[in-house]
Amino acid sequence: MEIKNLIDPARKIVVIGTVFMDIKGYPEGAFNPVGRNVGRIEYKYGGVARNVADDLAGLGIRPFFVSMIDEDGPGGAILDHLVEAGVNSEYVLRRPDCIGTWMVILNPQGDVCANLSRRQDLLPLHEVLECKGDEIFQNADGVLLEMDVEERIVEDVFHLAQKHHTRVYGVISNINIALERMPYIRRTGCVICNRQEAGVMFGHDTGDLSAPELLQLLKKGMTETGIQAMVITMDKDGAVYAGYGEGGHCKAEQVTVVDSTGAGDAFFAGVCAGLISNVPLSQACRIGTGMAAKVIQSRENVYR
Repeated sequence: MEIKNLIDPARKIVVIGTVFMDIKGYPEGAFNPVGRNVGRIEYKYGGVARNVADDLAGLGIRPFFVSMIDEDGPGGAILDHLVEAGVNSEYVLRRPDCIGTWMVILNPQGDVCANLSRRQDLLPLHEVLECKGDEIFQNADGVLLEMDVEERIVEDVFHLAQKHHTRVYGVISNINIALERMPYIRRTGCVICNRQEAGVMFGHDTGDLSAPELLQLLKKGMTETGIQAMVITMDKDGAVYAGYGEGGHCKAEQVTVVDSTGAGDAFFAGVCAGLISNVPLSQACRIGTGMAAKVIQSRENVYR
């Protein structure tokens, strides 16, 4: 499947959320959480929304990115990278010492062993949305939002989306915060999370559920919560989805795992780009799966 052939690059997509600097550690051999570990350390541009904007640009879409970034330090380089990639960054605020940081240790299989993060305070974006919101949202075909940003920002986004008759698509990265946003999650065109987060949301242990069992839980949970459409990712087992009159299991592409971080963001970007391009949810999930596979098996640039 050629992903780009299914995507309409002329769609106006707004991406709102975080920018991080990721500090990644790759131990030589098994990771010992209480001992010294020899290995290599790399710095990469990160943040869910930043990753998503970059992924959309890779599809030929020129997303409008709304976020905050450092005035100095890595901020300038990150912004240059986004602009070079084709991301519209005119609505990115520059502030001192405002970038998020994520420290992570990965095992030889490319999976996360341990992590720690310093979140961004995105509340100053309220000023941007208050002053420039109509300009940003006008003629937008879809808005991609991190659901666990500050509630004031979520409220602004849904107000503007309703005013301009466009859908918000939500991704969850902190389930405990996202649960406080349930009234807004119900209003999304589609929300995407992993199986552990879905378990917390629906009050059910999902660890041992097969894809058909998880799909059944998803449909039941959507009925009980009023969510319109939802996708639950299952790592190497793919994803289950329901909404828009569809429901099913999308298998993962079998690739060699080099680094799994950022794969969920790529999946989210692909699913949303597909839905906004008017492809069925089942096909949108296949687009997301293909994009995630490319991220998982690639380390061609230290700065993604």
